[in-house]
Amino acid sequence: MLSVVIVTRNESLAIRDVLASVVSTLSSIPCTSAGRHEIVLVDDSDDLSTIDAARQALMGEKRIDLNLVHRSPGERDGLTGAILFGLRVSANARVVVMDGDGQHPTDMLVNLAQQLSSSSVVFASRYIHINGDAGLSHAIRRVASRTINRFLIGTLGKYICCTDPLSGFFAVDKSAVTLPSTSHGGWKAGFLILTHNLADRRAELKYSEVGFSIAPRLAGESKLSLRTSFRILWELRCAARMLA
Repeated sequence: MLSVVIVTRNESLAIRDVLASVVSTLSSIPCTSAGRHEIVLVDDSDDLSTIDAARQALMGEKRIDLNLVHRSPGERDGLTGAILFGLRVSANARVVVMDGDGQHPTDMLVNLAQQLSSSSVVFASRYIHINGDAGLSHAIRRVASRTINRFLIGTLGKYICCTDPLSGFFAVDKSAVTLPSTSHGGWKAGFLILTHNLADRRAELKYSEVGFSIAPRLAGESKLSLRTSFRILWELRCAARMLA
């Protein structure tokens, strides 16, 4: 069985189509009689429009378990914290994390889930396919993302053999990893999980990646700002010291 964690923030215009596509894909994946697939939506929006749109989109859905959570301002601790929250409350051991803005193609859920049979963490990489990041909103966004990724490879390449460990689209087998107790020290949850476990048991963790092409955003805005970019670069230096 598979859980899909989707984190949203002010994405009411996109979430209906995203959820419809996730439901369709999950319904095509056979599950055992002992359990069911699950959607966990963690909403940190400023109002209830996104969670209301999600409830309407999933109304009457009986084939898949649903866990829809709107977090109050006092509960919010950023994107990484929201993802870690979703991972902790998900019912199934195998979990795929994806965005709610439509940029992550849901047909990749099958590929990521299959790869978990041999890996504990699987990243969907924008940099395996040529122009796999073409769907990013504009050229500046692509340049910023590529620059950060190249800095990461240059800094951590001897510790991490992966082309896109900062991808927000990834899968994890919770039975094979230790989830960080805090979101501090990692803007990207998948990267934080990877470095946390590599530092603790470097020889045991198996991770891999599969290529995908990111789609244009259906709604919402990128969370990657100049301030966030500098924060990521600082955190990469911290990760390098931790793995050294």
